[in-house]
Amino acid sequence: FGSAIIAMAVVFLLRVKRDQQREESALRSLEEHKQIIEDLRLRLSVMFKISRGFVQAENERAIIELVLSQAMDVTGAAGASFVPLDERGQPLGAIRQGDFPFPLPDAWLEYLASPSIRQQCNACKNHGNVMKSCPLLKGPLSQVVGLYCLPLRRKDLDLGVLNLYLPDEKKI
Repeated sequence: FGSAIIAMAVVFLLRVKRDQQREESALRSLEEHKQIIEDLRLRLSVMFKISRGFVQAENERAIIELVLSQAMDVTGAAGASFVPLDERGQPLGAIRQGDFPFPLPDAWLEYLASPSIRQQCNACKNHGNVMKSCPLLKGPLSQVVGLYCLPLRRKDLDLGVLNLYLPDEKKI
């Protein structure tokens, strides 16, 4: 009789443990889903703000500034810049927002968007990743932490280069 009680107690404890593990797994899954929903809400909010901004914008620069602001909000970047390109692919004046780790002259931003750098960047094995150091950057830009360069294209037309400057601990 005693061994039957011990066996029932073991079975009961195993069931309790299994139920506890299921409950913990369900709670983890719920937390993951909550985070996914929150991320989707943030993205949707950004899209609404950008859509509203497109309607209210008086010129192209206002749209670019809106997109820079939203890119900083979504990614947690400290600063953002955009260098538009003319029809021949040559950099035009940079547009920037936020804080930068050092004084950032337009010439450096245009250097990042120059055809030779874009060509080297497209061939880079690190293309599309946040870099702690980029072999193409020289001078003060070599010390940038978390520089993310994103060439923007539409079909065969290069539109410009978006640069995000992320704090050391931040990831996209």
